[in-house]
Amino acid sequence: TIYSSYPYGCRMPVIQGISGIPQILQSIADASADTFDAAAPDLLVNAGAALLRIAAERKEGWYASLPPVLPLHGEMPMTPEVLGARLRSKRFAILYFSASWCSPCHRFTPILAELYAEQNEELEIIFCHGCTEEEKHLDYIATMPWPVFQWAGSPSAYAFNRAKVRAAGHPQGWLAAKYDIQSVPAAVLLDAQTGRLLCADVKRQITLGVGDSETGEPDQKAYENSTALFAKWGKL
Repeated sequence: TIYSSYPYGCRMPVIQGISGIPQILQSIADASADTFDAAAPDLLVNAGAALLRIAAERKEGWYASLPPVLPLHGEMPMTPEVLGARLRSKRFAILYFSASWCSPCHRFTPILAELYAEQNEELEIIFCHGCTEEEKHLDYIATMPWPVFQWAGSPSAYAFNRAKVRAAGHPQGWLAAKYDIQSVPAAVLLDAQTGRLLCADVKRQITLGVGDSETGEPDQKAYENSTALFAKWGKL
């Protein structure tokens, strides 16, 4: 193993592909607290939180690290066991990033709801907000037939923070950052069993996106029937 010099005499292995990761983690676990004096507290907190999420996913399932999920608007959050059982009964999961202030989101949501009504035995959708006001957020999710992540304020530690929020110096929420969400609406398609990413954004496989933002007309479906669409997703 090739080592690199770090402050306070701590010898850390240089990453040489994935094989170096276990040695690095072990070195961190074995290091004394003063080894990390030069690191900013926020960096340590973010790194620790990320490792805890990864450990939870490995031990309990990919959904274990998700923020609290409400079965429907106004209900209590599901336990990880209940959420896990619900997801394990489905083939696909969509993390739906959307916001009350977003006109394209309001046009896309009815088409997504139609798909969910047809295929909710095989599909789970979880709404991840990009809203900046709680009252408007609550009004928006009241129209949704699927589970929603619990409101966590704006800026959010996990959800989508719009450009003007980030421009004010706030980072992107970790869940939105994990899936590289640049704008809303976005529909991240996952294998519900494993959490494997199947498609970074299936929005345009669901809607043609030709709705009228001024009249509120919904977008048009991009698929002829949901069974054929799911057969396509099954090959991903």
